[in-house]
Amino acid sequence: MPKLHGRNASVYLEDTAGALVAFTGDGNSSTLNYSIDAPEVTGFGDNTRQNLSGGIQDYEFSMDGFTNMPDSTASDAQAIIANGGATRLRFGIAGSTSACQMIAACTVLTEFNVENSTDGAATFSLTCVPRTGSLTFGTWA
Repeated sequence: MPKLHGRNASVYLEDTAGALVAFTGDGNSSTLNYSIDAPEVTGFGDNTRQNLSGGIQDYEFSMDGFTNMPDSTASDAQAIIANGGATRLRFGIAGSTSACQMIAACTVLTEFNVENSTDGAATFSLTCVPRTGSLTFGTWA
């Protein structure tokens, strides 16, 4: 399997009108944590640990980047949060060109922060968590 370079990642969120908003050009770091709950079902007197498979799936997606005002990135994220935060996440680890892997999810944008300082660039961070379903793995069309 080929190795991937993180500089090509693509991140899109749908705005309230259903249009894809690119966060790619402003982002410089992204993290996707994916887990599946495997509850223990070991009974009394059993001396081997047993876990159920296929438990509840969970993920958290976070991204950091540079705030590009007057670009609409900040206003689009704020509009998504103001609308209840429900949105669709599309994340391409190797970019968004045709046939590259895409991870999609129905998500809630729970956090959007902008930080400004006098000695550096203005930055943003965002966090998305599941709304319904789990991650869907496919390819860009």
